[in-house]
Amino acid sequence: MLSDHTDNSNLCYKWTRAGMEQLTGLRYVCAGCRKLRDAKHVPKETPLPTRKAIGDQWVDDGPTHAHFCQPFERAKVQGEQERRKVQNELAMGSRENVASAKALYRAQTKRFMNVHTLQGLAQNDCRALWITLRARSAAPESPFYDELLMRYLDDDLAIFASPRQLQLLKKLAVIVSDGTFKQAPKGIYQVYRVFGFVAATHAVPLCTALMRGKSRVIYRRFWSTLRQELEDTEGELMISQANFDFEPASIEEFRLNFIHVHCKMCCFHVRQAMHRRIQRMGLANLYTSREQEGRAFQALLRKIGALQFAPPNHVNRSVHLIQQLINESELELVTTWVRNSIGSEFFSLFDVPVHRTINHAESYHGRQRWFYQPHQLLGRWLVNFQEVNHAEEESAVSIQEGRQPPSQPLAVTAEIDASIAREKADIMAFLDSDYEDEQFTETLRATMAVLDI
Repeated sequence: MLSDHTDNSNLCYKWTRAGMEQLTGLRYVCAGCRKLRDAKHVPKETPLPTRKAIGDQWVDDGPTHAHFCQPFERAKVQGEQERRKVQNELAMGSRENVASAKALYRAQTKRFMNVHTLQGLAQNDCRALWITLRARSAAPESPFYDELLMRYLDDDLAIFASPRQLQLLKKLAVIVSDGTFKQAPKGIYQVYRVFGFVAATHAVPLCTALMRGKSRVIYRRFWSTLRQELEDTEGELMISQANFDFEPASIEEFRLNFIHVHCKMCCFHVRQAMHRRIQRMGLANLYTSREQEGRAFQALLRKIGALQFAPPNHVNRSVHLIQQLINESELELVTTWVRNSIGSEFFSLFDVPVHRTINHAESYHGRQRWFYQPHQLLGRWLVNFQEVNHAEEESAVSIQEGRQPPSQPLAVTAEIDASIAREKADIMAFLDSDYEDEQFTETLRATMAVLDI
């Protein structure tokens, strides 16, 4: 069923059934709000707008809660209902196939622009894809009229961020960067996103880029453009920490443009990188062995991972202690990889109280199959992106302004953070005391055993 928008007769909300029919009527929930909550774009505790109807008539005074979704254009909704009716008739063989197929094609091309490449996106008739969703329906006198979403475009790179997203990004202390290949549109190598933590816990993408490669040149254009856009945005730049997976080209270009921001490597990707290094060194069989040597080797690798939580000025001494536990053929794993390939500052998480991973970004990218099909045409992908991006932006602004509760970390995450904080306090108390070399060795061994994660 449909209901009218209170301020605009050309807009409406869609409603779906929820529960069994009762004497007081059939209960409906807002389809748009339900989709956003199911996709985890808003906290699961957020109440959904509900209504009751008997037959095709509403029997209440309005929704029980305010909508947090974007209203639909009535003409498009009615057109979608008609398209589904035609599709059903085609499937049943009760309608002329040629005429109906042409009608469906015209409807699709009207909604989704026939854009296949980034070069094609530069054409003036694609301007509707350059702006935000609310700008597409805004009147000329509206402050949202012609509000830009696309910030940069060339043959290999397109960058998207709304003005409100840039304002949010500039105010946040911690950002996370990650790319995905599975849900990229056809002809695009990866979709690269920069996430921020609104209200310290709610992860939301605030800048999205379509890249036709992952070379250092493309990353240079991306980070320099984003830095310039942030400079042109009102307010002081508050970003102090940026989390990455092990993508050297992106990290180095970020450092050149954000010289005062500390780059940190996701602790889970440290373990993944170590596993890949083990395979290249021909030690995969030893790592998977259940013999005593295999278990000892596994414990050793976990201790190397625990080095991330050692004080930065004691990492070299800790590495030397681990070197005493292994033979010369395996020294490269510790010395070369940790010290040179990664860098101690990028590797160390000692001064990071929370947000030590990029798991929020990877979890988000895993959910994108609900909104994007693999290898969609670029025009269709961008229309979907405008709608999803608008919903995420509205949710982030509501959380920032206190109108919506932010997502809360899992209980197990809070327990891990508390355990690491206790061990850090014990380490600092020990290092501030007068200790012998033997005591340092025993304390380091005990700490690595606790941080065996």
